[in-house]
Amino acid sequence: MIKAGVDTSLSYYYYDFNPPAPNVNKLELPQKLIHHIDDWDTEQTIYIEVEEENKNFLLAYEDSLSVWEKKFTSDSLLYVSHLSKDNDEILIGGSFIGNLEYDLTSMADVDNYSAFLLSLSFAGEVNSIQIVEGLDLADKVCFSENRDGEILIAGRVLNNSITINGSNTNLSDNNGLFVINATQNFISVLKDIDESIGTRLLDVAYSYDKSLVSLAFWESNGSSGDTTDGLWVRTYNPANNWSYDEVILKGSAINKDKFDMMASSLESDLYLGVTFEGGLLVSNNDIQSYGGEDIVLLKISQTSGFQWMEHIGTEDQEDVSEILFEKGILNFGGVFSGSNRLRKLGDCFFINSSLSEKRAYVSFITYESLNPNALIKNGENQKIDVAGQKLESVQNEKNNGAAATGSFKIYPNPFKDIITIRTNDSNVDNIVIMNTLNQRISQHAMKGNNSIEVDLKNLATGIYYIGAYNEAGELLYSKKVVKD
Repeated sequence: MIKAGVDTSLSYYYYDFNPPAPNVNKLELPQKLIHHIDDWDTEQTIYIEVEEENKNFLLAYEDSLSVWEKKFTSDSLLYVSHLSKDNDEILIGGSFIGNLEYDLTSMADVDNYSAFLLSLSFAGEVNSIQIVEGLDLADKVCFSENRDGEILIAGRVLNNSITINGSNTNLSDNNGLFVINATQNFISVLKDIDESIGTRLLDVAYSYDKSLVSLAFWESNGSSGDTTDGLWVRTYNPANNWSYDEVILKGSAINKDKFDMMASSLESDLYLGVTFEGGLLVSNNDIQSYGGEDIVLLKISQTSGFQWMEHIGTEDQEDVSEILFEKGILNFGGVFSGSNRLRKLGDCFFINSSLSEKRAYVSFITYESLNPNALIKNGENQKIDVAGQKLESVQNEKNNGAAATGSFKIYPNPFKDIITIRTNDSNVDNIVIMNTLNQRISQHAMKGNNSIEVDLKNLATGIYYIGAYNEAGELLYSKKVVKD
């Protein structure tokens, strides 16, 4: 289930999403919650609240037998970037300057920018803490967890060495990047990267089988011999050789604070969410934002490079800050603003009835199920291959990889009362009508019929989706209709 938090001037709201299910559960919380874990199998809830920005945080834990809260603070600076749990521990990662305290006990006291990874038992007791000193405050510290609970820490060294748990480690270059593998009982430098000029670290990701580590970083000033600013993805394998190294995006108007990257849990693929404004070159394809900031979602193979992209945006502002790929669905979330009352972001429509300055959103796309095979989707109604050649018009139709072998038509569109649905595809078993919030309105049997009529006179005016499914419940066709 997808979860999202929204911080407003009135309160903090927490949402449960399960697209494309109809319900969104909303809870109002008294504090700003920055990390949250709900484990239904173990009945554990773990979350972190902000009590004082960049200084004081509260860790809360609850299961069927116990409830506890612990504070962790710094007298100077504290960022909390990571929360995860394994079978027997809670892992908290971040960066700090000064005296780092957990439950009124000092964990470390440093006068330079440092990273930490704190391991706790489910009773809140300290198992271990890993400290990495000597980092560059001008760059971010990134964390990534694989499915075995191992943690990667990536950052930039201030000089040419870092101190790991009190032991000095020399690196190859001043202000270079590094990747560390950190677990409860083991910590080591996996990669020392000479990227010191004009680069900014954006994210790190671990492949599903721990065989590949990928870094995303922004490069400017032509530090690799290219005069164009760009977003690079660099991947190395267990032999410590680069298996993939390529600039994915070129253009100077990427929002480096609105970005996310994750590795697939099933294959050697990366998914990226990028916010940009103006012009952008994506794998030799030029795209232009529709107005303000737009979104680009990308899939990249960690061994062979660019797979596909989706450009999402309007003449207003949209950004992406989080992505999650799960079960063939790429979920993404961020903030939009502007005067548009209705906009489509991914597979969801959003209504901005009050025209507030900013609204948070969570949406998703299912183009992965189209088996794109090196295609990119460009615009509303056409798919383009990597070379830019038009392949086909999709006219708002899509399928999820099931055998869609015929035509699917709905008329009239727009409609007032009754619609006629016609198909020559014998695999169509039933029809489902959904609103723009993905709520199911009605379902109608179609097996054995080439044409059916559906009375929708009781529906309110607006936009609806008509989906055609086979007996296995797989989506064959989908069309957007409008009721006058």
